[in-house]
Amino acid sequence: MSRAFRPFLVLAMSALAASCRGSPTTLSITTLPRALTAGEQQLVAADNRFAFRLFREIARREAADRNLFISPLSVGMALGMTVNGASGATRDSMLRALELTGLSMDEVNRGYRGVIDLLRGLDPAVAFTLANSIWYRTGITVGQTFLDDTRTYFDADVRALDFASPAPARYFFGDGVTVVDLPYGGRAWSMTIVLPQTAADIDSLVAGLTQDRWDGWMAALDTGGIIVTMPKFTLRYDLEMTSVLSALGMREAFCGPWPTDFSRLYPLGGVCITKVRHKTFVDVYEEGTEAAAVTSVEVGAPSASPVRVVVDRPFLVAIRERLTGAVLFLGRVMNPPAG
Repeated sequence: MSRAFRPFLVLAMSALAASCRGSPTTLSITTLPRALTAGEQQLVAADNRFAFRLFREIARREAADRNLFISPLSVGMALGMTVNGASGATRDSMLRALELTGLSMDEVNRGYRGVIDLLRGLDPAVAFTLANSIWYRTGITVGQTFLDDTRTYFDADVRALDFASPAPARYFFGDGVTVVDLPYGGRAWSMTIVLPQTAADIDSLVAGLTQDRWDGWMAALDTGGIIVTMPKFTLRYDLEMTSVLSALGMREAFCGPWPTDFSRLYPLGGVCITKVRHKTFVDVYEEGTEAAAVTSVEVGAPSASPVRVVVDRPFLVAIRERLTGAVLFLGRVMNPPAG
C-alpha cells in the first residue's frame, strides 16, 4: 500500500544573501579577526566536501544545457539544524551525507556558531545576511533541547505559526582550467570563475570537482596584470532535493518504509523529513554581485494515501455558503476539458 507524507511539524530554513558592491578599497582584509579553531576548520572542510558532492550529483541529473546555481552553505546549515533533532541511525545517515562523520554534535554546532560569527561583519563593503528559522504549527510539542540548540548555535528564529567592478584579480592557468578570483570590498569575499579549456570539457570538469582539486587551485592563485571580460548574467534555480540527498546517503532520514528517529525534535516520534527544497538567485552586473539562497527542510508524519478523483465526464457544479447552506450558483458542465 502506498503512503503519502504530510509536512505539518517543522520547517527548518536557512536563508542567506550577499550583496557585493564597489571596487576593492584601500582596506585589505588578509586575516580573520581570530584564527579558526580545529573544530571550525573541520566543519568548513566538511561543508566544502559536501558542496562539491552535492554539485556533482545535481549536475549529473540536470539537462546538460541548463544553468545550475546552488548555495551549499544554505543547504548544509538547514540540514545542520535539522540533524539536531535526529538520533541513532537517522542521525548517522545525515552526518555521513553531510560529510560530518567523526564530529560530535557539539563540535558541529560549535563549528557553525563560530563560522556564523566570523562571516557576519567581516567586510564592511560586503553585506552578508544570514537568517535561520524554525517554524512549527501551533499546538505541536517540539523537543525543547532541539529548539534551544538551534537558537544557541544557529541564531534560529523559532516560532509557532498558525500554519563593484572587481580588480586586480588573482588567477591560475593549469590542470586543464583557467581560474580567476574576483575580489569584492576589502578582498575577504570574492567570486571565483573556473573555465575549462573548451566548452565540451565542462561535464568532465564538474564530474572531477573535489575538495583536493579546488584547494590546489586556490593555493596556486597568483596576482598580476590580467583583464577579465565576462557577461552580466542573472540565474534563478529551484530544486526539490529529496532524491539528490538520498543518493548522497541520507535516504534513511526521509519518509519511507523504514524507521526514522527524530525523537529529539518531536518526542512523540513517528516523523520524518518530507521535503528539502532549495532556491537560489544571483545577479552579476557592472557594479557588483547580489546573491541569495534559501533552503527549507520540512518534517512531518506519514498519512494515508490520498483518494484520487479525476473529473473527466459531465458534472454538476455549485458554489455555496457553507454555514447557511445557501447555494449561490449552480451549473452543469457537459464537456469538461481533458486533464
